[in-house]
Amino acid sequence: MTIRSRLLVLVLAFGLLGCGEDAPPADSPNDAGASAGKPGPEMPGPAKKGFLGIPAGKVVYKRTGAPEGTITVWFQDHGATVVYDEDTRHKDLHNHKRIIWRGGVTTIHDYVTKKTTTHKMRVRATELGWNPTISEENLDRVGYVKLGTETMLGVECTVWVNSKQRVKAWVYEKLPLREVIGESYSMEATAFEQLDAIPAEAFELPGS
Repeated sequence: MTIRSRLLVLVLAFGLLGCGEDAPPADSPNDAGASAGKPGPEMPGPAKKGFLGIPAGKVVYKRTGAPEGTITVWFQDHGATVVYDEDTRHKDLHNHKRIIWRGGVTTIHDYVTKKTTTHKMRVRATELGWNPTISEENLDRVGYVKLGTETMLGVECTVWVNSKQRVKAWVYEKLPLREVIGESYSMEATAFEQLDAIPAEAFELPGS
């Protein structure tokens, strides 16, 4: 199976899991680079308490595969407000954007084109959570098995694996700290800090 096919299967599986839930499912971080800068379904109102299970924090991810690079995210109010900063490359394509989801509005600044745009729709990459509205029973239904727990960056993560899709994920509350798909893709947190709120400088954009 090709890399594209495996990713498509994974995305379709997550999409099917979301049917009938109270809120739309958030994409797995492996979709983040592909969807960065593309508005997705808008979440109906602020994230509920416990949507991520963590009030506020900052995570730095190292992404390998296509594309590869660094993704830094800040979040507060359990993921209701997010700043998502991606700096990745695939061949000659450089994707460097800061995406802010706050107050029901998405602001995207493209550091490459030096343009800033706003949208009423939420970019899926800013949803962050690993299946935040999906029950463990539904995960089991599509082949995910909970292996137990492992400690990463000082916190205890639940480890999920789907052998058929060759996916393995380490999840703290509903926040993914590591995800691997076969030998083709991985995204792993290199730093994780729990905060009281997103620092003001994270919202700053060039020329603002």
